[in-house]
Amino acid sequence: MTLKTKFILPTLALIILGMSVSTWLTYRRSTESLSALAVEKARGSATSLLSAVELWVDGAQNEIITLSKTDELANALTAGANDPAAVERAVALLKDSASRHPTFDSILFVNTQGVVVNSTNVKLIGANLEKREYYQKAIVGQNFISNPLFSVDSGEAVFVIASPVRDDGKVVGIIAAGVKIGVFTDDFVKPLDTPAGYAFVLAPDGLVLAHHDNKLIGKFNIIKETDYGGKIASQQSGSLDAVSQGGEELIIFEKSERTGWIVGMVVNKDVAFADARSLGVLILGMSAGQAVVLAVGILLILSINVICPIASLVGASTRIADGNLDAPLDVTRKDEIGSLQRAMAKMVGNLKAMIGEAEEKGRVAVAETEKANVAMAEAHKAREQAEKAREQGMLQAAEQLEGVVDAVTAASQSISAQIEQSSQGSQEQSNRVAETATAMEEMNATVIEVAQNAAQAANTATDARQKADEGSSVVAQVIRSIGDVQTSALQLKDDMTRLGQQAQGIGQIMNVISDIADQTNLLALNAAIEAARAGEAGRGFAVVADEVRKLAEKTMAATKEVGDAIVGIQQGTSKNIDNVDQAVRRIDDATGLAGQSGRALEAIVELVVQTTDQVRSIATASEEQSATTEEINRSVMDINRISAQTADALRQSAEALAGLTEQTGILRRLIDDMQVGGGSRELAAATDRRPKLAGRFG
Repeated sequence: MTLKTKFILPTLALIILGMSVSTWLTYRRSTESLSALAVEKARGSATSLLSAVELWVDGAQNEIITLSKTDELANALTAGANDPAAVERAVALLKDSASRHPTFDSILFVNTQGVVVNSTNVKLIGANLEKREYYQKAIVGQNFISNPLFSVDSGEAVFVIASPVRDDGKVVGIIAAGVKIGVFTDDFVKPLDTPAGYAFVLAPDGLVLAHHDNKLIGKFNIIKETDYGGKIASQQSGSLDAVSQGGEELIIFEKSERTGWIVGMVVNKDVAFADARSLGVLILGMSAGQAVVLAVGILLILSINVICPIASLVGASTRIADGNLDAPLDVTRKDEIGSLQRAMAKMVGNLKAMIGEAEEKGRVAVAETEKANVAMAEAHKAREQAEKAREQGMLQAAEQLEGVVDAVTAASQSISAQIEQSSQGSQEQSNRVAETATAMEEMNATVIEVAQNAAQAANTATDARQKADEGSSVVAQVIRSIGDVQTSALQLKDDMTRLGQQAQGIGQIMNVISDIADQTNLLALNAAIEAARAGEAGRGFAVVADEVRKLAEKTMAATKEVGDAIVGIQQGTSKNIDNVDQAVRRIDDATGLAGQSGRALEAIVELVVQTTDQVRSIATASEEQSATTEEINRSVMDINRISAQTADALRQSAEALAGLTEQTGILRRLIDDMQVGGGSRELAAATDRRPKLAGRFG
């Protein structure tokens, strides 16, 4: 594996790993935030729908309860057929209420036998309702709201509100009104339908009261026909997951404490969470692009600053190891790689000097050896002359041999001195080479230690970078989450503002109703006064005026209660708006601080990245230097071996010269004997030994 590959693969792996973790965390946090926002929006819609349901039902029920307390209705049920005028007055009262409340399908009053005395729908007059649940509850003194029914007249789904009618505390019948569910569905439920979900209302027993699919109203029971219906009915509020033909759904529900009805929102996860998935795809694309740009940038920086210089240095080291000591080593950098280049250049210079010195010593040794060979040739020639001298005369030969021996002796001494000098030079060269080898081993150990320390520092820097990246990702997620919370808070503020405005509008309407009730009460009081003045003739009018006054008082009391409730809503809304404003300001402050933290962590990440790259460059360069040093160390060992061989050859030459000197001494003694006489045999014997000596130089 090349150095470039060793750099690229770990770098790409770290980039891919870091970007993958960062992208996954970002996608997960964003999805969770958007999903939570969609759920909270649906929960808010369910809560608003529940409030609307309770207000709507309370309004209808209060109307029926108010009618049940009128004297006209009690008189009509008490007198029955004996007083048609009383019945007509009661019917007129019911028709007036029905005209003011278009959600009423019909209003009727029933006697204690369960027979409908009269109704706004004439088809119901005379019908027996004794077995109806709402009649049985109301006739014993309870106010009751029934499950959905289907109107006999219109065929529409309705629910019945029933209330007992009392005369002097005794129940004399009931009043009941059928309330059109379709009107409520159109006004409150269907407007909440969106591609992401819809709303529904259930009776306490699970029967559908309101739904965007009219076919389910009054016919579909969620408890009996679904697995999750029992959980919805058994809890006051909550949420659960379900699967339908439209895909995965989230059902958010809440139960009314007044009516027991269950109001809920069904959220289609595929549609509601589509924004989260789109954001995830966008994040993945951006992360992939960032990873590619970062990888290309890092590779360019590594190639320019590290890989190319080291590759050049490795090429030069290879040429030097192959024996080309003249390979160029251009020192152009001032960092660790430049220091390595200068060290190698100095080492090559030292090697060239030592090798040149060794070559010079070798040439001297060769020259001395050639001189020794010449001396041996002269000795051989001297032997031949000695043979001739023996034939011509021992004396003349002795004189000639004496001159030859003197020359050989002088040459041997000169050669011996030069060989001794060469031997000393070879020994010095061997010592220098040994010292160089030791220094190279120490430098190699130092380089290995530097590489290990640099690798450890690189690992530490990588860990620091990972921690800094994690911190940067967390801060980025915090900033985005705070932004989502800020958006939700602003949306909540707008919703609370609109709720406050709507509550103020209701308060204004209630003020108008209260004023009307005051005027009605005043008119009733004036009418009673005028009736009293009229005496017997105005008695009937006085009764009517008294009833009008009572009705006005009840209206004023109810208006006051509703007004107090609206004031409480307005105060709570105002307080919530102030709290939301304060939360928005706090979120702005938190966003600023998180942004500062993010920028600081980004700066830390950049510094750690630079440190990691530099330390890894040092570690890699040290490893390459260690390998090159090993190669040079082997070359130095070869030079040491060659120097040892040269020294051994010089030693053998010295031994041969010593033998030659010994033979020369013997020859001189023989010559002395010859000059005196009687040394011919010793000369012959010495002459026989010379070829053996000369053979050492052959």
